[in-house]
Amino acid sequence: PDWGGGPARTLTVGPSVASDMILTARRVDATEALQLGIVSRISKKGEALSEALDLAETIAKNGPRAVRSALSVIRKTPDLTLDEAMELETSTAAALTASGECIHGITAFLTKKVADFPDE
Repeated sequence: PDWGGGPARTLTVGPSVASDMILTARRVDATEALQLGIVSRISKKGEALSEALDLAETIAKNGPRAVRSALSVIRKTPDLTLDEAMELETSTAAALTASGECIHGITAFLTKKVADFPDE
């Protein structure tokens, strides 16, 4: 592997499975990739784009600040200790609460309406 493929695969599936896959150049099918955590979903043939768009639409219905913040925490966590990751998540949640975005989501949930999140 190159371009970070070795470390990324090792972090995803662990050193034993990464060694097997990398040293043998073994390919895995979609079902095994799902079981190993390399992919998070499998689409039926010809439906990948439609399912990806549905997933994007689902994500887009959430608060934009919350989505960006969650991705930031997820992406930074592998480089942090557990205590650092917990502190990052706590401070991020506090900032989101202070932004007021969560009020839109809570209100929509309680009134059974679709949330309208301002992205300021």
